[in-house]
Amino acid sequence: MKSGDYIFLKVIDKGKGIKKEDYNQIFKPFFTTKKSGTGLGLAISKIIIENHNGYLGFESKLDVGTTFYFLIPGNPSHVTKKIEASEKKLNGKRYSALGIILDDNRNILNVLENLLLSLGIETIGVSESTSFINTLENMKKKKESPDFIILDLTMPGDQGAKELILKVREISPESYIIISSGYSDDFVIQNYSDFGFDNFLRKPFDKQELIKVLDDWYEKKRKEKKPY
Repeated sequence: MKSGDYIFLKVIDKGKGIKKEDYNQIFKPFFTTKKSGTGLGLAISKIIIENHNGYLGFESKLDVGTTFYFLIPGNPSHVTKKIEASEKKLNGKRYSALGIILDDNRNILNVLENLLLSLGIETIGVSESTSFINTLENMKKKKESPDFIILDLTMPGDQGAKELILKVREISPESYIIISSGYSDDFVIQNYSDFGFDNFLRKPFDKQELIKVLDDWYEKKRKEKKPY
C-alpha cells in the first residue's frame, strides 16, 4: 500500500469464528458455510475496497468471534465535508410513487425500503420470485401498476431478473424496470436495454445513485406526459 492518510475501520462480532481451513476460501465468490448464504458479501466487499486502493483483512478465533478491518485512502476532514454537502444537496428531495423490489437478501431489501421511504416512495419488498409475480398479478386485477420495479439479477435457486423480465413486461408493461447486481461486468448489466430493462443499479449503491435512477424515471414519465 502507498504511504499517506488512510481511514481505518473495524467490524467486530462475537460469533462462532472462522475455521483455519476456511481462511483461504472466505473471499472467493459463492463460498459460504451458511445454508441460505450466497457467498458474495465478502467477495464483493474485497473487490470494492481493493478498487479504491485499500486493504481488507480479518482476525478470528473459534467460539470467540471475528474482526474484519479495512483501510481506504482518504482525508477524514475532506470526507466529512463531502458527506455534509451531499446530504444538503439531497435534502427535500421527494417523490410520490409506488415501487416493488425483488431481492433474495432481506438486509438489502430493508436498506432499499428505508431509502425509498425517506424519499416519499411507498415500497413493497419481496424476496422470492413466485410471491413477486403474484403481487404484480394481484395489482393488475385491481387495475393498479407499480411506477417502477427493481429486480435482482442473481437469485440462487430461484428466478432472477433475466428470467422474469418478459413475464413482468407482460403483466406491467408501463412500469419502469431497473436491474440490480453486484456484478458490474455482467453481460446483461452492460447491455441492460437490450434485455428490456430501463436502467440499472450496481450494488452497493448509495442514496445519490438511487436518486439519479429515479430522476431518469421521472424524466421519462414527464416526456410521456403521464401523471407524476
